[in-house]
Amino acid sequence: MIRLRQFVISAAVLSVLGGCGPPPFVTSTPKQNSGDDRQVVSVCYNANSTTREEIYKVAAKECDAEGASLEFFHHDKLLNECPILAKTRVSFICIPPQK
Repeated sequence: MIRLRQFVISAAVLSVLGGCGPPPFVTSTPKQNSGDDRQVVSVCYNANSTTREEIYKVAAKECDAEGASLEFFHHDKLLNECPILAKTRVSFICIPPQK
């Protein structure tokens, strides 16, 4: 009975902590490249507390070309440079605006 209670309390604490996390931030890019010389931007985020709009905003600021659009490139949750509270990493290719 005591072990069950400890398990339930631990699960509750982890679920609360899972909803908390740092805001999305730029990190290193995956080892695979985009296949050409286009810029790749990667962002770590907490999947439980971050919106898609927040991720895009952070990534777009890092593109060298002003007004660049983002194209999805890569997504991973394991063996990346992101800390435990923001373990998911998404990478985008920066597409410069057409002239």
